[in-house]
Amino acid sequence: MDVGCGWGGSLVYLCEKYGVTGHGITLSGLAVPVAEKKAKEHGVDAGFEKLHWNNLAPRKPYDAIYSDEAIVHFPDLSAYYEKMYKYLKPTGYMVNKELHFTHSKYKHAGDRLSQHINKVYGYSGNYIT
Repeated sequence: MDVGCGWGGSLVYLCEKYGVTGHGITLSGLAVPVAEKKAKEHGVDAGFEKLHWNNLAPRKPYDAIYSDEAIVHFPDLSAYYEKMYKYLKPTGYMVNKELHFTHSKYKHAGDRLSQHINKVYGYSGNYIT
């Protein structure tokens, strides 16, 4: 399962590369048909739905749960991890990928991308509010 799958790119790639079945959830109703089209074009078994992780109904456990650039938007990470643990097989894997420059060696990075990311994320791994 891909939590916060967006346009489906990551999940389609993983399904294609490893021959797995995927389930993606996103808050964007506009992203679902795009992700479905992408899955069809690549001939992978992946389904997508507009759904908040908190509203995930009981279902068969997953072998893996993946999230890419999404958990920074979850105000209650404890609830998120508790819920995802319930949907993960005992031998399953959970991967959360985030792109944040939190190490001090990146604080004064001179390139424009690093400066932008540091400004947006305030060196903290979270959005500045």
